[in-house]
Amino acid sequence: MFLDVLQEKNREMFLEACVSVTMLDRSLTERERKLVLAYCREMGIAEHIPQSSEGIAGITAMLAERAEVPERKAMALGILAFARIDGSMDGKSGFIEELAEGLKIGKDTAERLDFLLELCDSAYREMRRTILG
Repeated sequence: MFLDVLQEKNREMFLEACVSVTMLDRSLTERERKLVLAYCREMGIAEHIPQSSEGIAGITAMLAERAEVPERKAMALGILAFARIDGSMDGKSGFIEELAEGLKIGKDTAERLDFLLELCDSAYREMRRTILG
């Protein structure tokens, strides 16, 4: 998911941002754990589940200062995909706005990325239905 564009110095913080999305109110599900480990593999770092005491707003603000725009967009895509892994995004609109503001990518860009994720998910479900019946 374009995580290869992340600078090495930002990879761990990106993982912390993903984990912080769910850690506020519950622990990680098995699917979320698997996605974090897949992100580690994609970025070429040791597989692990990061620990973070910082909230998503604080992490994204730090990332916005450290990363260029294409990298911040790739992070937004990864964080949005992580937030969608359980099939729902309660309070989605507020989360997308918070993410866009934190990463300084603009609400329109964040909404576009979320829309594209929906398209990918829909296409995957349709392919699965076509192949598996």
